[in-house]
Amino acid sequence: MRVNVFIPLGVGVLLAAILMNFSYGSLSDKEIEIEARKLGMIYPEEIKVNINSNENNGGEIND
Repeated sequence: MRVNVFIPLGVGVLLAAILMNFSYGSLSDKEIEIEARKLGMIYPEEIKVNINSNENNGGEIND
C-alpha cells in the first residue's frame, strides 16, 4: 500500500522540479544588475565618504 502512494508522489516531485528548472530563463549580466539595483545594490565607488571628518562630531566639520 505504501509503494502505491510514494511512487506517484516521487514522480510528481520530479516533474515539478523539471518544470521549475525550465521555467526560469537565464538572465544576462545586465538584467541581473538591473534587478539587483532595484533591490538596493550599490557599488563601492558610488559611496561618498568625507575623509576629513572628525569622529567626535559625527562627520560634521565645525569652524
